[in-house]
Amino acid sequence: MRRCGGRIAAGLGARQLVLMTDVDGVRDAEGRRLDTLTAAEAETFIDDGVIAGGWSPRSGAALAALTWDGAEAVIADGSRPGPSSGRSPIRRSELA
Repeated sequence: MRRCGGRIAAGLGARQLVLMTDVDGVRDAEGRRLDTLTAAEAETFIDDGVIAGGWSPRSGAALAALTWDGAEAVIADGSRPGPSSGRSPIRRSELA
């Protein structure tokens, strides 16, 4: 069930899935917010425990959505009104 939203997006052929949360994006092992990361980087962070807890299902849903070349999943901060600068796109590849 944790990847359900991502699988639905992939099944519909969506090029972008936006996951709203109350934090400003994905962080690396040193706590720095990442402006963007590839699917391979996200998988490594999950395997290494950098992405853990409540972030694991969000990231899993994001990865499940990345079935098309150029697809991206955005984990965005929905706690602030208006367009948010706190977002971490996860892209299928660096060329996306």
